[in-house]
Amino acid sequence: MKLVLFGATGNVGQRVAAEALRRGHEVIGVVRDAAVVESPDPRVRLVKGDATNAESVADVARGAEAVVSAISPPILTENLEVSLHTPEETLASIEAIGSATERTSRRNGWRT
Repeated sequence: MKLVLFGATGNVGQRVAAEALRRGHEVIGVVRDAAVVESPDPRVRLVKGDATNAESVADVARGAEAVVSAISPPILTENLEVSLHTPEETLASIEAIGSATERTSRRNGWRT
C-alpha cells in the first residue's frame, strides 16, 4: 500500500514509518523542505509539501491509499505567534484529500 506520511521525520512519524515499512508498505514522507532534513529510513522517499495548504495536501496525497498525519502541535509561548488551522482550513484539506482519493479509487476500481 502507498502511504503518505506528514511529519515522517518527527518522533512519532519515524515510528509510524518504521512500522509501515516493516509491514511492506511504500512510505512517502511529506516535509516542508526535503533538502534540509534526512529521511528516517532510506526506503522513505521525502517530498516537499505544505500541510496547511489544501492544494498541496491534495497533490502529495494523489495516488495514495492512505494518508497519515504525525505532525506535532506547535508549542506556544508568550513571544511566539503561531498560525493555527481554522475549522474551515482543516475541512478544505480533508475535502481536497477526499477528492483526490475518490478519483484514485474510481480509477483503480475501488469503492469509496
